Amino acid sequence: MTDTLTLDRGNLHHAETIIHALRVAPHPDSSLSGVISLCEIDFRIDTGDFEAASKLIEDLLEKTEKAPIDVHTPIQLRLRILIAKARLFIAAQRPQKALSLALRAVSAAHKAKALGLLWQSLAMLMHVLGSLGNDELVRELGHTFVEQTRELWDQSVLAEIQTALSDAYRDGMIKAWRDESPTQSQDMSAKAAQWARELVEST
Repeated sequence: MTDTLTLDRGNLHHAETIIHALRVAPHPDSSLSGVISLCEIDFRIDTGDFEAASKLIEDLLEKTEKAPIDVHTPIQLRLRILIAKARLFIAAQRPQKALSLALRAVSAAHKAKALGLLWQSLAMLMHVLGSLGNDELVRELGHTFVEQTRELWDQSVLAEIQTALSDAYRDGMIKAWRDESPTQSQDMSAKAAQWARELVEST
């Protein structure tokens, strides 16, 4: 059984139908339950239902925190929850909170030697930096990472990095989070980007 599901963002109605069918399956694989939840979280974020997405994340976190780390609650699932939560905060225009989560995800993926999730976490970090208005840093990191991710089997990771790059070139990027001064946001983001570069070089 696969440990990932990809949301079809081009057909959210179809995606909702599939998610519902998986939810009501009589005996779903226990390891698949969290993956279905993550897919539904993506769906709720994409449809703007942030409250429902947040509730799903908290419920999933509670389940994984209570369970031992074994085949049913792998570290990969916990990392995907961090990435999903960071994505929610970006969508809700709270990039400072997303930055902390993205950094945690990158660090945890690196320690776990989970290369695929490391690149997903770095792609999320790029999105966060872009949301903070650091277009130049996103472009710098993106061009570095794209070359190293071209051979990945999961091309969705490469797509995420390329999307972040595209966003960085788009006019109208948010220049700084409203509750922080531009200088503070730029300094924090620069440190995060430098840390990510050093981490990738050591991988």
